[in-house]
Amino acid sequence: MKVFIIVTLMVLGFSAYAQTKYQVLGTVTDEQGEPIIGAGVLLEEIGIGTTTDLNGKFILSAPKRNYTLVIQYLGAKEYRNTIYLNRNQNFNIEMVSTSQELQEVVKTARAEDYRITSIPGVERLTIKDLENVPQLMGEIDVINSILLLPGVSNTGEGSSGFNVRGGKVDQNLITLNGGEIFNSSHLLGFFSIFNSDVVQEFTLYKGHMPAHFGGRLSSVLDIRTREGSYEEMKSSVTVGTVTSKFTFEAPIIEDKLSVLAAGRFTYPNWVISRVRDFDVKNSEAGFNDQNIVIGYRMNDRNKVNLSLYRSFDRFKFSDDFQFEWGHQNASLSIQNALKENLFHEFEANLVDYENEQYDIPGDFAIQNGMDFLSFKDNWYYEGEKHAINAGVEYKRYTQKPEKLVSGERSGFESLDVEKDQAYIISGYVNDDIKLGKLTLSAGLRYNYYAQTGRDQVYVYRNGSPKRITNIVDTVNVASGNISEYSNLEPRIGINYLITDNISLKASYNQAYQYIHLISNTTSATPIDLWQVSTFHIKPQQASNYSFGLSFTGAKRKWQNSVDVFYRDIDNIYDYKDFAELFLNNHLETELISGRGRSYGFELLFEKQKGAWTGWIAYTLSKTEYLIEGDFPEETINDGNWYPANYDQRHNLTVSLSRDLGKKAFFAFNSVFNTGRPFTGVESSYNVNGAVVPLFSDRNKYRIPHYVRFDVSLGFKSVIKSLDDKLNFSVYNLFNRANAYSVYYRKPSNVAIIPFSYKLSVLGRAFPSMTYTVKF
Repeated sequence: MKVFIIVTLMVLGFSAYAQTKYQVLGTVTDEQGEPIIGAGVLLEEIGIGTTTDLNGKFILSAPKRNYTLVIQYLGAKEYRNTIYLNRNQNFNIEMVSTSQELQEVVKTARAEDYRITSIPGVERLTIKDLENVPQLMGEIDVINSILLLPGVSNTGEGSSGFNVRGGKVDQNLITLNGGEIFNSSHLLGFFSIFNSDVVQEFTLYKGHMPAHFGGRLSSVLDIRTREGSYEEMKSSVTVGTVTSKFTFEAPIIEDKLSVLAAGRFTYPNWVISRVRDFDVKNSEAGFNDQNIVIGYRMNDRNKVNLSLYRSFDRFKFSDDFQFEWGHQNASLSIQNALKENLFHEFEANLVDYENEQYDIPGDFAIQNGMDFLSFKDNWYYEGEKHAINAGVEYKRYTQKPEKLVSGERSGFESLDVEKDQAYIISGYVNDDIKLGKLTLSAGLRYNYYAQTGRDQVYVYRNGSPKRITNIVDTVNVASGNISEYSNLEPRIGINYLITDNISLKASYNQAYQYIHLISNTTSATPIDLWQVSTFHIKPQQASNYSFGLSFTGAKRKWQNSVDVFYRDIDNIYDYKDFAELFLNNHLETELISGRGRSYGFELLFEKQKGAWTGWIAYTLSKTEYLIEGDFPEETINDGNWYPANYDQRHNLTVSLSRDLGKKAFFAFNSVFNTGRPFTGVESSYNVNGAVVPLFSDRNKYRIPHYVRFDVSLGFKSVIKSLDDKLNFSVYNLFNRANAYSVYYRKPSNVAIIPFSYKLSVLGRAFPSMTYTVKF
């Protein structure tokens, strides 16, 4: 009995000792001080490992003893260090690059198993992941690259924005260092406003959206710029056939204060002038943008970043119309490491967005825009089993007055239309919990919304549709808020590891959206109007569901995923026939609300290693609306479901690249999209010499399918004495005239039946060349 008691006490004592664990925390950076994402971290003796997160940080827990800490990353020398773990320890580790030849080529800067371990619906990319993807005019582009991913599409060449899992363009929250972007496109969608030379990373949340993001229904595209070098002066110049750009970075105070400056400009008019079509030949286009990032490291635990951005676009089509639009963004970030696992960040953002449409024959212009201000105070705790984000956020939207600016020939008087203001106060908490093979991301966000600004609310006649002629009264709000809304948004995402190579994922997100992009065109344009929610224009609401399976092989050459999604939307807005949207301070008379739904299936096969790398992505989806009002003019298609303007049933993309030795590569994209819907003319009749067309049900027909093939050939070193690269690419190699829209024109003045025609924006192969030199 004594022996039994002694043995039992020894076992219990050993168990208690073994259960005492300490944390190994750290930050992994490259030689320029930039965080390394996806580096492998391992305690060699017990085989416990992890990968570094978006900030290059890692955390491990283990019992007290000696360990060998091993860190590995492609293109860097292995880091090994013997440590004695008898307390929580924190490490700052700089990986040293190496030119050692590798047996296999890995094209991704992400962890090999990030799809297996991440929360549902996350696409995390760096610019390195896109270097070998063929792009229009040789430019690495964030937006055009995510269009190659499953569940992401747009309405065609020349369109602004993108659609995610059946969501509208305005249902994507796009942020640059935390500041909201209201138009992500340069040159009518052929470029995005994000300069790849200053982008550090970007993450697309198309399934589970963590609670610290809010204000949109469909997705979040979070883009972060990098800091300038704190150690040495660097610069680069890129010259292309249509665009050129430069970057400059340097330490102002070594290891303390750095600056990064970058700029882009374009000159496509020499290409446009060579097109045979008279209207295109007589058109003009161009853009420019600038970035400045100032970083200040107070000490090892405190850092301040100031980011400034400006962009300007101009597009003139023949002698018909001209668009101008631009952003100005200022972002301030203060980061504090309070303890080894407790972090604080304060963000402030100021955004000025404005646009103008000039009618050349009429000699008048319409201007509008949006001012945005936000403050965000975020706290982050990372423990052994919990990673908690909590904070508060304030956003203010101020619609600029709509202006009609008249020229001498217009015959109009200039006019200002006052618009609305609104603010949102939000509180949120999100906890990523690790329970063995189960990872649970649970969050809750509370929003309080208030409309301010104009002090009048129109009252419409009871039992009548909302028309100007049915306005019976105006309520004056002397002080306080005009309208208020508040709600809770629960968020939950689940990842369960069946094996080391297979995981099941599921998520549910509820979201509210308080601003709306007002546009009755086929696709979003730069001069569309942003409108905040009002007493009559309710916030949009969505419930998002997804379920998926991710799997990979034993050697991690492939990462594959299958996802099913469903979205149910309330207060989706469509437009009355021939709606008048500009210079209208009672927009609710032109809008009709209803329900929406989208559902589909996504499939992705991604090859990470070997001579060929890249992915194949397929999406089968359906997006439709149901608009059934109390009156015929507030009902569409007799109250039946009909496809949305941007509905595309099938989307297939193939993006592959192959190394041709150490200094060259070949890559290609192949894209197929089902033609999107349009409302067609089915017949016409003649009334007193005037031809009256009869239109089909809304979006009954579809334009032809979209097919495109791009190729690229790159050289990583051209002149031995320089750090340079040369890229040749051809966009739309097979010269296919893809349809952007279908329109109608009578063959003669006396004809009754109009002929249909398709409009192609580019419609031909577009070769380009870029040459980059780094100093």
